[in-house]
Amino acid sequence: LRLLRSRGIEAPAADEAGLADWFTARAHAGSLVEYLKGFGLTVAAMAEPAALQAEAYEAAKAAQENGCVLAEFRMAPLLLESDQVSAEAAVEALLAGLIRSPMPCGLILCAMRHEPPERSERVARLALRYRDDGVVGFDLAGPEAGFPPSLHTKALAIARDQGLPITL
Repeated sequence: LRLLRSRGIEAPAADEAGLADWFTARAHAGSLVEYLKGFGLTVAAMAEPAALQAEAYEAAKAAQENGCVLAEFRMAPLLLESDQVSAEAAVEALLAGLIRSPMPCGLILCAMRHEPPERSERVARLALRYRDDGVVGFDLAGPEAGFPPSLHTKALAIARDQGLPITL
């Protein structure tokens, strides 16, 4: 809610409890498309490098406080480009936040299934570029119906051929 307000984005609720209820309703709607509306709002709220870095650190801190000893976080950096944050700036900010955590953390870069294959290839190459800096994998995320992994064969091969772990 704080991030939405700081970016001038209208929240779907006036207070934290209402926003939590809105996110819970999206998460339990029984629809990935509906769930992704919550994800879209989260991405819009964090769409500046300082916020990405802070939220990455806070996510790692919360995971550690909940008993995690290792965490891997997923993010689709190309989604931030519509908010004028380059994919490289997003990855660098997220990694800078995660590195601040005393808990070992990694970042999995996601390509979106419903986007053109050229974009997933960009993400695979981006993941390889930052592999030595904390990127630990490549992922295909988003709606599965109508968007099989075979649409992204080249991106998957780019990651696989360079030994980068893949999650689907």
